[in-house]
Amino acid sequence: MIGVTWTLLVAAGLLAVPAARHDQHVSHTRLVVEGATLGARMRLFRDDLEKGLAGRHRLEAFDAVKDPRLDSLFAVYVNERFLLEADGARLRATVESSGVEMDTQQNQQMVWFVLEYAAAKPVRRLSLRNVILQEQFGDQQNIVQVMHLPDEARQTLYFAPGDAKAQELRF
Repeated sequence: MIGVTWTLLVAAGLLAVPAARHDQHVSHTRLVVEGATLGARMRLFRDDLEKGLAGRHRLEAFDAVKDPRLDSLFAVYVNERFLLEADGARLRATVESSGVEMDTQQNQQMVWFVLEYAAAKPVRRLSLRNVILQEQFGDQQNIVQVMHLPDEARQTLYFAPGDAKAQELRF
């Protein structure tokens, strides 16, 4: 009987469902390199991202769905924590779009960003150090799948806490 009552209260919007917890802290990025243009799609757990942006920008709280500053705050953050170089030149991301989606496997909301980078010439050597959210979570893991076009060569990079060195790729 209690379960039925609880379900009815949730359905009626009179009782909030507690946010699902997750025991892992991970970001996933797909980075495509084509000539001098690099594009990325990065996904992060919403609650993790909100904590990271609030901490970085000294905000009491941050809501990735309601705050119109999401893209601009994330642009500052990603350019400090996702350190990308092409042939020795530092690249800076621009946030092209963002959104929130439900990850049904994790039962968690995810925030995604589409990022664009422009190099001065076609990229032959790429260097990346990804420390996204590692200042917030001691077990944060960052996975980056890199695809080079037009040959469609693919490599996966993994960044764990304590990885001090950048990882390099040559095309």
